[in-house]
Amino acid sequence: MGLILDLLCDTTEEKLAARSVFDPQAPLLKYGLLEMTDDRADEPAPLISRCLKADDRIVSYLLGMEQMDRRLDTMARVFEPSGEYSAASDDPRLPKLLDFAGYYFGAAETAERSLILHLHGPYGSGKRALVETACRELGISLIVGDIRKMIRSESSFERLAWLLARETALRPAALYL
Repeated sequence: MGLILDLLCDTTEEKLAARSVFDPQAPLLKYGLLEMTDDRADEPAPLISRCLKADDRIVSYLLGMEQMDRRLDTMARVFEPSGEYSAASDDPRLPKLLDFAGYYFGAAETAERSLILHLHGPYGSGKRALVETACRELGISLIVGDIRKMIRSESSFERLAWLLARETALRPAALYL
């Protein structure tokens, strides 16, 4: 971190002020854009001596690559919309879902917000087909996450859910769990 401060700041006062950017609650670290690492196992290194690493998925995104975060490889898949006909295209719920999504995201006060919909019904009732068809109509990707695999993972469920949500923002995409 000291090298970064030396490269970006001219004076000691600027360096001291810039350290707040590396606070754990500052956006770069809080949202996982950067990770602070410490190679010393015996005792924590001073803040100025720690290394900064850019998150691999964020680097890929900045380079224009759309591969999913590798931590999600075994528990989520991305489906791109296709022009194929689906039986859900005739589902009477589809126009209502599309009208609602268009209304919700068309309003200036909600355009930058997320929307969570809970589709309820027994297995095989067409929930996923409905979402896939809606994504095709809206021209967005669909990320399907497997909750069972997320729960069984060594990583925390909360962290994996956060990574999935971040993935939907980077693409953009809908998330189906």
